[in-house]
Amino acid sequence: MHVILSGGAGYIGVPLAAALLEAGHSVSVFDQFHFGAQVFGPWREHARLRLIQGDIRSANADLFRGADAVIQLAALSNDPTADLDREVTRAINLTATVRCAHLAREAGVERYLFSSSCSVYGDSQGWVDENSTPEPVSLYAQYKLEAEVALHSLATESFCVTSLRSATVYGVAPRMRFDLVANIMTLHAWKRGRLFVLGGGRQWRPLVHVSDVAQAFVLALQAPANLLNRTILNVGDNAQNFQVRDIAEIVRCVVPNTRVEQVSEDDDNRSYRVAFDKAEQLLGFKTKHHVEDGVKEILEGLEKGELRDDISTQTLAFYRNLFDDRRVMGK
Repeated sequence: MHVILSGGAGYIGVPLAAALLEAGHSVSVFDQFHFGAQVFGPWREHARLRLIQGDIRSANADLFRGADAVIQLAALSNDPTADLDREVTRAINLTATVRCAHLAREAGVERYLFSSSCSVYGDSQGWVDENSTPEPVSLYAQYKLEAEVALHSLATESFCVTSLRSATVYGVAPRMRFDLVANIMTLHAWKRGRLFVLGGGRQWRPLVHVSDVAQAFVLALQAPANLLNRTILNVGDNAQNFQVRDIAEIVRCVVPNTRVEQVSEDDDNRSYRVAFDKAEQLLGFKTKHHVEDGVKEILEGLEKGELRDDISTQTLAFYRNLFDDRRVMGK
């Protein structure tokens, strides 16, 4: 297949591009490359990889002609970043996402995979699955949910739309992020020797390794279209639902001399335990990594100096700078 991978130079995008190439597909990465094209390393010279610089808000029909599938990753990618500017977030995470699906369908693209998030479950009591009523509590999650609904309404027998709701991602990737719970805890434990757990750490979070997310998208791309059309799939592992305090304990056990401190207040009221049986049933998807593996690989990368602790790995700070440069954000 020829796959358009929008937002393909990001944290999930680079490992996904590599996984698609390894599976024999041709990949056109469409991205603004705020973090540079060097994130692709040796893959950059691959004969079946094409890098196209552009803004999803101004994508045109030519981008999608001749493509078999689109995987839509492009977005402002976490709750605090989405809150920086509601207008820009809506334009990217919702309006442009749906517009690109229209263009793709008109161009004859057959598959459209949307990267959604388990954050749509918000503050949920007990276990939730794809049949549960979402309870988004953030702008980021709200636009993810609205995009799912709009995209699925575009599906036809010849245009298969699938939404993959990923758990909170962790692990090492070429475009590293240290704003995700397991990743930032590992950084703080290594750098400062202590972790702060807010609100008693009772909040539930499902976790999944970035490489496992990439594999889920590859499996979904290759599954029969009639099996996945207008389908939502949670991407993760039942056994990797943790309370935040348990994630901190895992990090403490891996990173020497780490102290965990409890802080009573927490403005983040998200808490959700997610079931992932459907992806295993339909795709045969099973995770290969555990959060302890991710903590260990991050620690190793930090100790070897292979991972950078700077603004490029801090999503909120990085995008705040981009918002300050209104030419970059198109305002």
